[in-house]
Amino acid sequence: MFNSFDRNTDYEILQTDAEHLLVQYRENLRKRAETMLSKSGTDITRMSSQDIQKLLFEFQVHQIELELQNEELSRTHQELLASRDLYANLYNLSPVGYLTLNKDGVILQANLTAARLLDHPKEKLINRKLAQYIDPADQDPYYLFLRSLMTEQNNQTLDVRLKHSNDDVVYVECQGKINDINDNDSEIWLTLNNITERKRAEATIANLNKKLAQKVLKQDCDLSQSNQNLTKLVEDLRHSKQQILEREAKLNSIFNASIEGIITCDMSCKIISVNAAVETIFGYTEKELIGRRINKLMPLSQNKCSHRERKSYKQEADMPKVLGRIREVEGMRKDGSAVPLDISIAEFTLDGQDYFTSIVRDVSLRKMQERQQK
Repeated sequence: MFNSFDRNTDYEILQTDAEHLLVQYRENLRKRAETMLSKSGTDITRMSSQDIQKLLFEFQVHQIELELQNEELSRTHQELLASRDLYANLYNLSPVGYLTLNKDGVILQANLTAARLLDHPKEKLINRKLAQYIDPADQDPYYLFLRSLMTEQNNQTLDVRLKHSNDDVVYVECQGKINDINDNDSEIWLTLNNITERKRAEATIANLNKKLAQKVLKQDCDLSQSNQNLTKLVEDLRHSKQQILEREAKLNSIFNASIEGIITCDMSCKIISVNAAVETIFGYTEKELIGRRINKLMPLSQNKCSHRERKSYKQEADMPKVLGRIREVEGMRKDGSAVPLDISIAEFTLDGQDYFTSIVRDVSLRKMQERQQK
């Protein structure tokens, strides 16, 4: 998190040490030279040529050593300067903002990215409190953040909004760390990460989630209402079905309890249904009659037309003339005996299909009485 801070500081320390070493070597060289010169004069005149040559050789070797050390120190100094410039560039050109604050939150050092985020030149940031660049709504969390850094002495993170002159809202994530300078003083290292786009995306997602939740809630309400309506409709249908079943049961009871035969046919003269009285009158069971033509019970000759001449029940029975009227016909029992009948025919339509119902009554007793009266 703070590697650029650490390395920059280390190289500044190394550079200072190198400068001190260079000065120290120069001082040592001067002292040794003064020591050697102090041995010259009368003493040197008493030295033998061999001793003088040894002394000169020692001076020359020492001079070469000092020159080599001076070259090494110069090279190291140049490398440190280059490294310092490199890390200074990395520090300033980093996409992350770096700030150094004192324990009161005053800016001591800032890089270019931090200056851009704070919307002020880097020179104008120095010795100013960071709090004056933070949105008033986030001042309290910021002061708590600084207090927590100083008291807990561990890394802290805080998201705040920065004030800009153009009223743009810029969100930054602050990550803080305490750097102890000495036993009595410390400073705060702070990184600033621009998270404006992330915050906008989070706001957009939150807004979409809110709209989605509202839509889901509305759909739930609509579905609940639809479910209630369907439940009511099902209940109404169940009630209607029960009423229909009861009505059918009553009609079937009346239908089968009637002493008159009731025969229902479609337009092709096929028998659709019969009641119990038909079996009594004609001797056929219901199963024997369903699907058969009605002329099985009442021959067509009595209706004054033939199958070749009429293709429908309405034509065969000359229906327009007999609908709603009672007339006498002769039926045919299962055993082949004839039975006098009174018949009336009614027409009705069900599901778009036309049907006819014939109501027949056995008038054998009446005919017998009429013959006896004659």
